[in-house]
Amino acid sequence: MRSCLLTILSLAAFCCFGINPKHFHSSIDPLFSHELDEQSELQKIIQEIYGLFQEGDYEKADSLCQNVVDQNIGSDSFLFWHLYGFVLKEKYELDKESIVRSKAIANFKTSIKLDTDHTIEEKSLQVIEYLNVSIFNEVSDLIQSNTPESLRLAEEYFREYELNMNYLDGESSAFYQQEIDYLLAMSSAFQTLAEKTEVINEDYICRQEEYLSKALKCDPENLSAQYHIFALRNNRILREIKRQEGGSKQKEPTDPN
Repeated sequence: MRSCLLTILSLAAFCCFGINPKHFHSSIDPLFSHELDEQSELQKIIQEIYGLFQEGDYEKADSLCQNVVDQNIGSDSFLFWHLYGFVLKEKYELDKESIVRSKAIANFKTSIKLDTDHTIEEKSLQVIEYLNVSIFNEVSDLIQSNTPESLRLAEEYFREYELNMNYLDGESSAFYQQEIDYLLAMSSAFQTLAEKTEVINEDYICRQEEYLSKALKCDPENLSAQYHIFALRNNRILREIKRQEGGSKQKEPTDPN
């Protein structure tokens, strides 16, 4: 079951969204390729950042963007936040640091909030969608690693993925199925952790039960969740019976008197 679930997790997001990252650069170019009408300080800086972006110098572009933020020059410019989002997106593509990806998504959300004429809203949403897919795929990789730390990170990243999905489309049927697949995959991972030691780790069994219960709350008719939670609880009863029987068979201490 676990390998099947991980395959679903790693493929589902890209199957659900027709996203081509090659289109992003062509979508941003028209916004910055012409001279801005009024060469204010911010507009000059935006042109400089865009030049660095075109040259692929994302580190220097990021540093210049951060200066703008620190000096509070472009706080109300949707164009600045849109460009800063692209700078960080390209940085993430190179180093795959999750914190850079999160900042990029936050910048695109800020640009949408400030874009009252909806000039760049559609493109910003597409990039958020693209970056969010990478979060979902990273969750799959972390579950497959199957260590206590990787599962902790999987939980953290899936919460971020869920927040972004609610931002993009809170009623998505695709997310509903992805959530169930995630919950079942996590339950299976905790079961594997619990069984790695000679004595069953009851803490991990409790985590397995927690995820199975969440899956059943989402889908009460889910047969896989029903079967595994029944097996879990039945095995727990059997372990308790075995433990009690083992205790009763111990020799009674001899009274020295």
